[in-house]
Amino acid sequence: MTKSIHDVPGAKARILALIESRTDRTGVCWLWTGAAGKGGYGNVGLGRGSMLAHRASYEAQSGERIPEGMKVLHSCDVPACLNPEHLRVGTDVDNMRDRRDRGNHPHANRTHCPKGHAYDAANTYVNKRGERQCRACSRARNARNRAARKENAR
Repeated sequence: MTKSIHDVPGAKARILALIESRTDRTGVCWLWTGAAGKGGYGNVGLGRGSMLAHRASYEAQSGERIPEGMKVLHSCDVPACLNPEHLRVGTDVDNMRDRRDRGNHPHANRTHCPKGHAYDAANTYVNKRGERQCRACSRARNARNRAARKENAR
């Protein structure tokens, strides 16, 4: 995979031409109609490699290089979208937070913890990583740990 359009001479003009010719702009999103890979994300050939179409679109339309280790996030949650108004740079943490906040995380719709306790206001808290935690399970785990430390101290 090519890391940036800025590494390939003439790539910006080529990407802008591809966006013009291979996107369906009938809706709010600009849907990539070219080659697509895993998860519906578009791919564009670039130099001797390829690049994800939404990353190439972001770089070509903003003129900015995507910083090392950063992702291009979709505000619309449509992997094939290349609309620059729907794309922004962020971290994996930002992406997971967006996913959770929009209800797209696989655990977001769970109503009970794995032990069967309800995820409700009285029994749920959010830890430092932004994850829901069951208070009943946390109390039970802490009690087991205290008992084990007490037993080991003897």
